[in-house]
Amino acid sequence: MRAHLFFAFPTLGASLIGCSGHTEQPALGSEAEPLSLLAAGTPTASTAALGATTAAPVYYEIQRIDPFDAEGEESSAVAINSKGIVTGTSDRDSFLYRNCASTKIPRLPNAVAMFARDINDNDTVVGFGSGVLDSNNVPTDRAFASANGTTRDLGGPETLDASVVGPGDIAAGTEYVGGPIFAVYYLFGQVFRLPPATLPTSGTAAVIIRGMNRSFSVVGNAGPFGYVSGGGFTGWSPIAGFGDTREVRPMAINDNGHITGTIGEETLTGRAFLAANPSSLATALAPLSGDVRSRGMAINVQDVVVGESESLTRTRAVLWQNGAVVDLNTVLPSGSGWSLVSAKDINDQGMIVGFGSYGGKRRGFLLVPHTGPVSKPTCMGVPRYLAVNAPEGGTITAQPGGSTCGKSGCLIPYEQGTTVTLSATVTGTGHVFSWTGCDSTLGLVCKVVLDRDRAVVFNLTSSCDADCYENCLDACQSGPKGGNCATCRTKCGC
Repeated sequence: MRAHLFFAFPTLGASLIGCSGHTEQPALGSEAEPLSLLAAGTPTASTAALGATTAAPVYYEIQRIDPFDAEGEESSAVAINSKGIVTGTSDRDSFLYRNCASTKIPRLPNAVAMFARDINDNDTVVGFGSGVLDSNNVPTDRAFASANGTTRDLGGPETLDASVVGPGDIAAGTEYVGGPIFAVYYLFGQVFRLPPATLPTSGTAAVIIRGMNRSFSVVGNAGPFGYVSGGGFTGWSPIAGFGDTREVRPMAINDNGHITGTIGEETLTGRAFLAANPSSLATALAPLSGDVRSRGMAINVQDVVVGESESLTRTRAVLWQNGAVVDLNTVLPSGSGWSLVSAKDINDQGMIVGFGSYGGKRRGFLLVPHTGPVSKPTCMGVPRYLAVNAPEGGTITAQPGGSTCGKSGCLIPYEQGTTVTLSATVTGTGHVFSWTGCDSTLGLVCKVVLDRDRAVVFNLTSSCDADCYENCLDACQSGPKGGNCATCRTKCGC
C-alpha cells in the first residue's frame, strides 16, 4: 500500500537563499516507497533469542560492517532504510551497505572526509563533506546527497549540513553563516531557510534539525528547548518534556508523530524519553540496572526505541519496548566477540544499526531479527575472493582446497566467513620472509578469515651478502685441498 504525500513548499515564510523576496510556491508530489525486507550484511557471529520483552521470541543475526581498507581503524553504521540498506562512515569515507557488501560513496570535489547522516527509501544518502573549498578557496563543510553512484552538493552559499532525508529526496539540516544558525531544507536544487522558533523565555532561536518523518515533520532543539514542526515543515510547537527546566533534545520522530530523544543530556542523570503527544509530559525510558543515564536515538512506527545506556565506566546499546529496556548485548551468543556500544537507528522491520567494539576496534553492526533460530546467516554462501602473491623462490598452499600459488599469484573463491590457512615453502636458504594482510601468523603459516575480499602477500628477500660469499669461495678454492667451502653459506648468510 502506498502513502501519497502532497505538499507545497516553501512554507512558514521560508526564504530562498540567494533570491530575496522570493514568494513562488513550488508544488511537490511524491510517493513513499512500499515497505519491504531485504536483510543485507556480513554475518560474523550467530544468533540468540531476545527474551520476554516481545510477544514471541525474536532471534537476531549480527552482521559486521568493516572499513574499506583491511588496515582501517574504524567504521560506524548510522542509518537504515525500510529495505535494510545501511549507511555510515568508514574512517574518512561514507558507505552504502547492501547485498552483503559496502560501496564507497564518492566524495565531493576536494573533500577530505565524508560523513553520512541519513538514508531514505530511494537509497539516497545525505550528510556533509569536510574540507570542501568555497569560492574563496577556504575549506568548509558542504551538505551532499548521493544516489546511483553520483554525489552532488546541495547548494547554498554557506557552511551546510544535511542531517535527514525523506520521500522525494527532500532533505533538511542546518546552515552556519559565520556565527548565526538557520534550519534549512533542500528542494529542487535550492536551499530554503525555516523561521526560528519562539522561545518560552524571550526572543527567538534557530532549531537544529535532528529528525524527520515521511510527512516532513521535523524535530530538533533551539538551545535547551525541544521543538517539532507540523507536516510539510509547518509551524514550530514546543515539546513539553518532563515539565522541568532540563534540556530537551529530540532526536527522531516516527510516522505517527511520536518522538524520542534525551532530556537532561547535560546531566549525569539524563533520560531517554518517548513523547506520543509533544504538548503532554513525556514518558521516561530508564537505563539498565546500575547505569546512570540513557539516550534515545531512534524510534520506529511500533514505538520501539533504540539508543544507549551509560554507567560511569561504559556505554551499552539498548532497546526499549512497552516500557522495558533490553541490553542488545544479551541477544548475542556468548563468545561472539562483540560489545555493542550504541544503537543509532531502527527501521519498521526492527532491523537495528549502530557501532560497537569487535576485535578491539570500532565496527559498525547490523542486527536483523528473525522469527526463529537462524541455521544459515543471510550472506553465507556469497563468494569472497582471496588474492595471494609470492615472489620468486616461494610458493604458497591454501587450505581448504589445496590451491598452490607462486610468483604469478592466484585468486581463490571461498564461501563467506571461511578461515583459510596459507602455508609457504621457500626454495633455498638465506631468505628473510614476512606476511602482509593476514589475521594471524606463525612462521611460514598465515591465517585469514574471508569476511570480505582479502589480499595476502608473502614477502621474501635474500639475506645473502654476495660479496662476502664470492670472496669466501675464492679463498676456499685457492687454499689447501679439502677445505669446506659449504661453510661460506653460513658465514655470509646465504
